[in-house]
Amino acid sequence: SLLPSPRVELGRDTVIGICQDLTLKADFYTDHFDRVVWSPAGKLHALTENTAEVLDKQEGENLYVATVFDLYGCQGSDTLTATVIGEPRLAGKSACEGDSIVVDCSPYAAYRWADGFEGGRRVLREPGSYSLSVTDRFGCSGETSFDIHSLPEIFVPDTLIFEGQSMEFKVNLVSEYEPYRIRWQDGSVGDVLVADKEGTYRVEVRDNIGCVASDSAFLTVRKRYIAAPDAFLPKSSSENSRFYLKEVNFVSRFEMFIYDRWGELVFKTNEIGFNGGWNGTFKGMDCQSGIYVWVAFADGKEVGRGTVMLVR
Repeated sequence: SLLPSPRVELGRDTVIGICQDLTLKADFYTDHFDRVVWSPAGKLHALTENTAEVLDKQEGENLYVATVFDLYGCQGSDTLTATVIGEPRLAGKSACEGDSIVVDCSPYAAYRWADGFEGGRRVLREPGSYSLSVTDRFGCSGETSFDIHSLPEIFVPDTLIFEGQSMEFKVNLVSEYEPYRIRWQDGSVGDVLVADKEGTYRVEVRDNIGCVASDSAFLTVRKRYIAAPDAFLPKSSSENSRFYLKEVNFVSRFEMFIYDRWGELVFKTNEIGFNGGWNGTFKGMDCQSGIYVWVAFADGKEVGRGTVMLVR
């Protein structure tokens, strides 16, 4: 007589997380059982007569087959499809200071911020790195970080110079986010711009992440101005007892030289004002009344000259 083939039941198809263990159980019905063969063989490990452990799960649908043989070579089989859901994949994001990142944790069964924040929705604005770990409904976890990058720190100050001088506008940047792209308003590049014309100077800096900062400064250029008396009276009781430049509107390396009518240097100073003035003596001796020539320099460049009458 014909014997019925073994009947096998693996149960319903299932959905699991990739972090979960999965054990298959084959319920079979036969009076002449011989063995169970599991497939695919390389991904299943037999534990008992009718159970097997899944060794290598892949995301997506995984098909498993249990085939039961009886002593007469008859067989029956059943299949089970396990749909495997991968670990939570949180896409880390980066933004620049001034922008924001919105994070919504509601799709996950649990979540934890490294800094202790407890809300399920968070808007990140302040510069820093924010670490987040989440757990899905299967108990599988994943983590990522969100970064708000500080803008490049640049400072270009408003500056005053005088005619004949120049100003070096310079940006000092940290090496962490090199290389930088630096561009000034005139199209020039580099971390230094030399300027000598009055006006607004603007610089834009982009770091290797793409964050952009800018700053600007106004350069004022003034004419140098010097007021000098025509005569002075040594040993008098007034400020006119010395010869000095009474109105000087620049601050820089200053020098003044005074010569007699024969061209001999009788006095020199690098101090502006009364204390740096000439008292009408040379080598401890009173100089004669007469006309003397003065020449003033700032930063090594002549800024004025004239004559003064020494009166006794």
